[in-house]
Amino acid sequence: MHSCPQVVLICARAVSKSFVTSLYACAVCVLYPNSKVLVTALTKKQAGLLITEKIEKELMVMSPNLRREIKKISTGQNAIEVIFHNGSSFIAGVAGEQSRGLRSTILITDEFRLVKKEVLDSILSPTEIIRPTPYTMLPEYSHLQEEPREIFLSSAYFKSHWMFKLIKDAMYDSYNNKSILFATDYAVTIKHNIRTKNQMRKEKKKMDSTTYDMEYLNMMQGGSENQYYSFEMVANAQKIKKAWYPKTIDEYFDKKRNRLGDIKKQAGEIRVVSMDIAISASTKKVKNDATVIKCVRALQNREKYERQEVYTEAFEGKDIDSQAIRIRQIMEDFDADYFVFDGRTYGTNLVDSMAKVLYDEERDKEYVPIKVFNNDTLADRCKNPNASPIMWAFIGGADTNHALHTTMLGSLTDGKYKILVSHMRCKEEYLNEKKDYILSSPEDKARMEAPYLYSDLTLNEMVNLEKEYIQGGKIKLSEPRDGYKDKYVTSAMVNLFVQELEIKLTEKQQKKSNMEDYFIF
Repeated sequence: MHSCPQVVLICARAVSKSFVTSLYACAVCVLYPNSKVLVTALTKKQAGLLITEKIEKELMVMSPNLRREIKKISTGQNAIEVIFHNGSSFIAGVAGEQSRGLRSTILITDEFRLVKKEVLDSILSPTEIIRPTPYTMLPEYSHLQEEPREIFLSSAYFKSHWMFKLIKDAMYDSYNNKSILFATDYAVTIKHNIRTKNQMRKEKKKMDSTTYDMEYLNMMQGGSENQYYSFEMVANAQKIKKAWYPKTIDEYFDKKRNRLGDIKKQAGEIRVVSMDIAISASTKKVKNDATVIKCVRALQNREKYERQEVYTEAFEGKDIDSQAIRIRQIMEDFDADYFVFDGRTYGTNLVDSMAKVLYDEERDKEYVPIKVFNNDTLADRCKNPNASPIMWAFIGGADTNHALHTTMLGSLTDGKYKILVSHMRCKEEYLNEKKDYILSSPEDKARMEAPYLYSDLTLNEMVNLEKEYIQGGKIKLSEPRDGYKDKYVTSAMVNLFVQELEIKLTEKQQKKSNMEDYFIF
């Protein structure tokens, strides 16, 4: 690690890249007086793990010699740092504005895939300095001047992320000794008894294939020449910190309970529940889509609507009436104005279920019928004259699918469609500050984190979709052989529906403006 000014470690989880890097940093601090090691990450807590977990709890326990070299170690909220007797220091900082003014002879960026490129270029890189060595100021030793060093740590990610260019540049620079690129998958953890095969089987069952390939097989994903949505485009949409949650059965009957996920409905706000329907459960031999439900807020801003996707859930293997009841529960809790769904195949069965009075045994209540308002064939399936026309059916085809994709692309480009922040960011920047989360059981914590995980899964799906042109230029998007696109479709359908509302809103505003031209004040 000391032979080149740049080291890039792209390794699967639990390969010990943080341990090895901490060990190297301590060796440098001991052997090179007045070294300034700065480790940064998305959060200070994440960066501080190299000190609190690796140095304090492992390396100092393993090495009495290292303990003797350390003058002071601080692990409080204000400062996470190791001070050595010889003037060297190992300091943890956040990859952001707070690190301005810090100096480093070695800059370590942990989980650098989560750090924005502009932060690295404008804030972190300028912290780098040459180690102060008086002897190199003499002409005969000037050629021994030391270069500042950079170390980047991460597991694999998406090819469309800026890290992929850094990886490729590191590979080319390794041929002229300017960089070291080291990458390995989970097999190293099996070989050295860090993890077991059974552990890896459990991890694979818990994750979608894309996430598993990145985190454990260490394979960069997506980014082909036919990619339709770039990583940056979708990641930039991960802006929403506060998720909404449907009520548990206890919360439903406890009317006074103040829940973490309550979001007050704003004046002029339109709320939409969207659903991509599946019936059969996946098996080892057959892959089927899951039913996906999403809740989206449409907040009016002049003649536009900002879409905020605040909740997602998915499940397999439920009959159509059970799915209809679950939709009605969520619509009631969310105070939804409209229901958007895929009107093909199972959509017809769902229309029939929604057209009748549904009895919810869990909540001991009945739901009145609702019906479709944008498709006469589906609307006619409901014979109840009192049914509320709040269902909007999406009927897929070359033209409508083209509109689905191009409208979503436009909304992301214009910053109108926003989804929840990533799972890692939600805990560090939001949930860990909430008392209701901190004091919750592991099961409740998992429930609170789930919508943020689905936000990451939606991103995974979107950046892995590949485009092709059919029927004279219509866009068709296809998922990988072992992938899905149901979460994306659920988002894209509600976005297309809100776009129609937006067009009507614009027309209404224009009519109002034209009417005002007739009046003289």
